[in-house]
Amino acid sequence: MAKRRKSIRGAVQSRIPQGASLLLAVSGGKDSMALLHNLARNRRLLKTRIEVCHVDHGLRTDSANHARFVMNECEKLSVKCHTVKLPRKPRRQNLEGWARELRYAALTACRNANALEYVVTAHTANDVAETLLMRLFANKELSGIREFDEERRLIRPLIEISREQIEQYISRYEIPWVEDDSNADISFVRNRIRHEVIPPLQQLFGESVVWSLAERGQALNADYAGLREVVKDYVRVIGCIEGDSEAWRRGFMGTIENVPHSLQWRIVQELLRVYVPRGIGEQKAKDVLNVILLGRGKVQLSRDLFLVLSKRGVSFRSA
Repeated sequence: MAKRRKSIRGAVQSRIPQGASLLLAVSGGKDSMALLHNLARNRRLLKTRIEVCHVDHGLRTDSANHARFVMNECEKLSVKCHTVKLPRKPRRQNLEGWARELRYAALTACRNANALEYVVTAHTANDVAETLLMRLFANKELSGIREFDEERRLIRPLIEISREQIEQYISRYEIPWVEDDSNADISFVRNRIRHEVIPPLQQLFGESVVWSLAERGQALNADYAGLREVVKDYVRVIGCIEGDSEAWRRGFMGTIENVPHSLQWRIVQELLRVYVPRGIGEQKAKDVLNVILLGRGKVQLSRDLFLVLSKRGVSFRSA
């Protein structure tokens, strides 16, 4: 028997806490407009207070028109709207990574400034499936989009809703929306997967392939969450890295001696998060682990920070 899928209304009601105050991230596209429409209709039932934040990346000539569209639609729905325009992208910085990082920072700042409890985004099952494939093709860990991001106080209530369901909802309620022209630009990896990888997979394996990928992505997220908790337990035992302390290095090696290698490098990742807040990748964590175990060598952690091992133990030096 096919699994019964949640409706948009059911997904929102099951994931949005009763009485919560919410900041909705609304781009003006179909997904976020469907979310805004549903929450605006059901805010009394959920006893929620909702406000909207539109982030203008300034990457398109019509971006100001999109901002005005969102503000006008919010006015019709009696929803307070905030707009944030991002600064110009620095040269040599990855566009997608830059936009994502600054967008989340802007949403968090707007939430804090307006004393709201959660940011809510309109990520769908298709986004989860696309992210899983993106990370697989890039040979990265298969962690992806989570339903609830505790660090960012962020909820993604539509994570089990397909883009097809969004289309049906938009059509049924005649909800206006605007198209972001960059969604058709296949120079972006996500767009290549969306337009050139997913459709052939659906033709070969059926429309439900998106559900299968999305559900596997969420299952992997649950597995990684369990791993993170185990790693944090070890980090609490090990304690923060003590610079120029051979005793700390020996204590670290004693603690992880019988720990599986797949956990060892993750422990290093977590230990270094205080020094590199954006985190380091798997290979760099393994390089640091080898340096610590050998007791010599160095690894560049970021553009201006090195981890160096000497007879005195671990130390950090600027580039």
